[in-house]
Amino acid sequence: MIIEGKDIHFHDIYELICILEECSFDKEKMYQLYLNHLNRDDYHYYVYLKDDKVVGMLSLLIKETLHHNDLTGEIIELCVHPEFRNQKIGEALLQHVEAYALQHHLVELELSSSMRRIHAHRFYESHKYIKDHYNF
Repeated sequence: MIIEGKDIHFHDIYELICILEECSFDKEKMYQLYLNHLNRDDYHYYVYLKDDKVVGMLSLLIKETLHHNDLTGEIIELCVHPEFRNQKIGEALLQHVEAYALQHHLVELELSSSMRRIHAHRFYESHKYIKDHYNF
């Protein structure tokens, strides 16, 4: 089940972000940042729950840029816990955000993915995302 992320989901989200980035972060600092984002209209967190545990998450930033002349969405983080991969959880999160984008008339969804994440690249390309920018 996919729901909006809340304060109570932070511990699991923190774990997923550390897995995604392959490092540890200052947990208290990240918690304060997360709480700040939850109170903003431009950040959206979605979590995939399985037996009341967050096993996947996606964060979306809505922004208005001059070069698009309208609202766009940027997928900031998408991570599924390794024990739950290959169960279509990432796909479900992606489809959830794509439906949001259509419903809110976003002109595009964009994302960045580290060059080392070859499996992630294949995942996005299999879902019709086009690699057409360099990110420096």
